[in-house]
Amino acid sequence: TVLGLITFAGAGGLLWRWRSQRARILNRPFALKDLAGGETVEDPLAELTRVVTFLQDVIIRPLDARLPGKPFEHDLLAFPFTPMVLVVGNHSAGKSTFI
Repeated sequence: TVLGLITFAGAGGLLWRWRSQRARILNRPFALKDLAGGETVEDPLAELTRVVTFLQDVIIRPLDARLPGKPFEHDLLAFPFTPMVLVVGNHSAGKSTFI
């Protein structure tokens, strides 16, 4: 009975681990084109909109719901959101010239 209980607990743990890893796989509704291989994108704006919408709906919105204070709430209202870039460097390194 003890051996059976240990076997049952071990199998349950393996099943839980397999299901949690399987749940992390992202099923993308789009296929990334191999532009270096000669494939082309017919409508780049529509493709980019579809990719950004997928990322917002599948990754960002669930994160926003789980984190306290809803840190992404205002950024998601302005679609497509403006990317923010932080340029770090020493004094007179050319940060302003880069921008």
